[in-house]
Amino acid sequence: MESSRYSSVEQAVSQAGEHGWRQRAVCYVTRGPDEVLVFEHDGLHNSSGIQLPAGGLEAGETPAQAAAREAFEETGLTPLTSPHHLGSCVWSRPEAGAKQVWHYFQLAAPASAPDAWTHTVTGGEEDTGLVFHLRFVPPAASELTPDLGSHEYLPELIQLIQESR
Repeated sequence: MESSRYSSVEQAVSQAGEHGWRQRAVCYVTRGPDEVLVFEHDGLHNSSGIQLPAGGLEAGETPAQAAAREAFEETGLTPLTSPHHLGSCVWSRPEAGAKQVWHYFQLAAPASAPDAWTHTVTGGEEDTGLVFHLRFVPPAASELTPDLGSHEYLPELIQLIQESR
């Protein structure tokens, strides 16, 4: 898997539009300074491993709007803070076909969020009805499934968390 990074969401969106690349929002949902939300799920994609909330942008939607929508649809958590852009990159994965632009965001969960819960996904075409098993883990946890792009902006997330202490 190859990637090219963009620090500006506008530049990444422009590149996606220019080349007709699909865009996705990836969400690091944090709770306090030491936890990030991950999930596993039942259903058609049960071999997908441990993941982060993520999904494609809908027509007319900004990457930040997609991040907020995906985080809610896939976790049921509310209220979440406004998405904080960590960076964007162009992914080239042979199994995915064409290149895609992935936008990475941090959103904070309420302190009252449970340690672990099960949620049935709402909205979206691909994941509606899937059952997600969510839990918080340390941000540096190596539990995220390799090669799904989840690790790409973990260093930036950890730096942001450390700066906010």
